[in-house]
Amino acid sequence: MPVYDCLHMCVNSWLPAAIAVVVISLSGCASRQSKESFSQLAEEFVYTSLANSPSAATQVGYHRHGSIELDSLLDDYSPAALEKQRQWSGPSPEIASLDE
Repeated sequence: MPVYDCLHMCVNSWLPAAIAVVVISLSGCASRQSKESFSQLAEEFVYTSLANSPSAATQVGYHRHGSIELDSLLDDYSPAALEKQRQWSGPSPEIASLDE
């Protein structure tokens, strides 16, 4: 068997496998990035929701939101605070941009 035929046969046998490994690796990276982005958005949603109710936050063990000490606060049911909570729609635009 000539060297060219042997080389051609070897390349034909491992090249598709090498391409498959690269494609799978790259798709895994994109998936990991989407999972990390989703995790960050979910974390933001949960912690901001808890910060809107300091009593609930303290009850579940979340004591500080940024620089705000939640343990020393009570829930604010004033019209301004309720309107602020209504206007906060959460991270919905960012969720829409995540790949599935």
